[in-house]
Amino acid sequence: MTWVPLLLADRSPCLRLAVLRDLLGYPDDDPEVRELAALAETDPLVVELVASQRVDGSWALPALGVGADVHRTAWALARLGMLGLGPQHPAVARGAGYLFSQQREDGSWPLVTVPEEHEETGLPDMIPLQTAIPLRGLAAAGYATDPRTELGYAWLLAQRLEDGA
Repeated sequence: MTWVPLLLADRSPCLRLAVLRDLLGYPDDDPEVRELAALAETDPLVVELVASQRVDGSWALPALGVGADVHRTAWALARLGMLGLGPQHPAVARGAGYLFSQQREDGSWPLVTVPEEHEETGLPDMIPLQTAIPLRGLAAAGYATDPRTELGYAWLLAQRLEDGA
């Protein structure tokens, strides 16, 4: 038995669409691909996630991970991107808009929390992961080549140490 029938038996139209298009190479004009693409927005995984989005475009669901709304929004975008939704989807566009609104001029995103006793504890005032997570979500949702995302990549690369870390 192969794994393809198991994946195609799943109830998720998004998963079945990904299997046909990405794994089996079906073209976009294939009737089944078109049918599944039309059903993607009715996938319970998509419906639940889109319904939980805030008006400002962010997500604050604890199930999306620990951290600030920026991180949760980034993970929501990554999830929607993996489900096959991209910049043309209104929820994805609002989520990306929220992330870009939080981006600093230098391309980075701010720390989730900066404790008041920051200087006494020796905690860093910058952690590359604070920018890597939003970049991950944006790239997965179809914004990998957006100039604002590119600015974030440049900032992240500028933080690299001599040993590549």
